[in-house]
Amino acid sequence: MSRFAVALVCAACLLGCSGDRQAREQIRKVTRRRTGELQRQARLDRDEDRAAENYDGADFAGTVLSNAASSFQRASFDSANLADAKLNGSFQLASFVNADLSGAELAGSFQCACFDNASLVNATLSGEGSSFQAASFVAADLSGASIKGNFQCARFAGAKLVGATVLDSGGPAFQGMDIDGSWFEGADLSKITRRTLESCFFGTPPSYDEETRFPQGFNPRRQGWTSRRAQ
Repeated sequence: MSRFAVALVCAACLLGCSGDRQAREQIRKVTRRRTGELQRQARLDRDEDRAAENYDGADFAGTVLSNAASSFQRASFDSANLADAKLNGSFQLASFVNADLSGAELAGSFQCACFDNASLVNATLSGEGSSFQAASFVAADLSGASIKGNFQCARFAGAKLVGATVLDSGGPAFQGMDIDGSWFEGADLSKITRRTLESCFFGTPPSYDEETRFPQGFNPRRQGWTSRRAQ
């Protein structure tokens, strides 16, 4: 596990173990602050120590990218076409800003990777040991995506998860996520625990509709979520 993930996992575990609501709120604040610090450091690392691999705008549609012989850490795939591609390996701190990953399969290590404004429509983010801790999906489109892996403290602010399915990976896999203003209409969140979902934080309420499925015992209205009618 990377140095970025250790503190996040510890905080997420605390969130999951704490049965006291007030204690969870305090730990959530600490987690949010620590997440912001780590993601800012990740951006600085990407800017200051960018690897020679630059694939901005490249066409990898339908291809397999694996680092059996090399690493894609800190590589840049901004605006690249990765539709239906298979990414398996080490992509820590890699950048996929504005990339097309629709229908792609992502399995491997993507800790602190950046998927801001990327299209991951119907993508599969999963695989044994897949890690997306502190990854950023700001304003990304994950409609219809299947999501399973370690996403502790990942950032989904403004992301579309309409019709997405989030599967339980066990442990604190989805705790402490930033879901500020995220869209969950028609999403299936029933496979994760109530406490996991309660550990996520936001300023602008995430939205849901009558087709959104939640964990047993989770009350979205009580947690401050916004209800919208299904279209």
